[in-house]
Amino acid sequence: ASSSDSATASDSVFASAEFQEYEREFRQYCADNLRSHNPQTDFDSIRRDSAEDLAAKLAVLSQWWRSAAHVVVFTGAGISTSSGLPDYRGPSGIWTRKVRGETVSESLDLRGIEPTPAHGALTRLYQAGKLALVATTNDDSLHGKAGLPKHALVELHGNLFVEECAQCGARYERPFKVRTATGLFEHATGRPCEKCGGPLRDNLVNFGNTFEHVPSMEAEHDRAWVAMLKADLVVVLGSSLSVPTA
Repeated sequence: ASSSDSATASDSVFASAEFQEYEREFRQYCADNLRSHNPQTDFDSIRRDSAEDLAAKLAVLSQWWRSAAHVVVFTGAGISTSSGLPDYRGPSGIWTRKVRGETVSESLDLRGIEPTPAHGALTRLYQAGKLALVATTNDDSLHGKAGLPKHALVELHGNLFVEECAQCGARYERPFKVRTATGLFEHATGRPCEKCGGPLRDNLVNFGNTFEHVPSMEAEHDRAWVAMLKADLVVVLGSSLSVPTA
């Protein structure tokens, strides 16, 4: 077994033993992506275009978008950072800070978090008939909060505010974060279905999870796959596309 497979609670980045799977994934990410294995510099970079270059690129994107018949947008954590939420791989991202040895909170505080101008722009593009679908690895619910309808949105990693019945498949959108489980392969929320009484589960795709752990995500991934096949333009916003589900 490799050293990453033999992690114990004492050397876990997170103190709780339930997050050891997360740590193994994080260590593998570092092994695959660190360029010089110097955490002070490897992630500490943002490319900023000059005003002229940015204007030229936006003009090209606008031309492509106007000419396209079926546009799909793929979004990641970077689209939500201006709302106050952290990303993972940016200069101030969760994983960047962990690589540097900083203490990073396990919880995600969504109180007072509102959609960004980018979320609002995508909703307006959909309403104008210029956007077919948004596929996202974000679970923050900000696309929906910005007014994008469910049929135009695929949440590949689930939604922090949604729980589903394991028996009848009923879906409930809550005004609170539904997850109560602590293990990455545990999804029961402890609440019963209001329709059939069956156990409710969160639909979050944690590290190492497959369709076996979150069955409803298979249909979501199928929807995204079909939309991508139809697309004549795919725009990626706020994602490095490093996660396999991307």
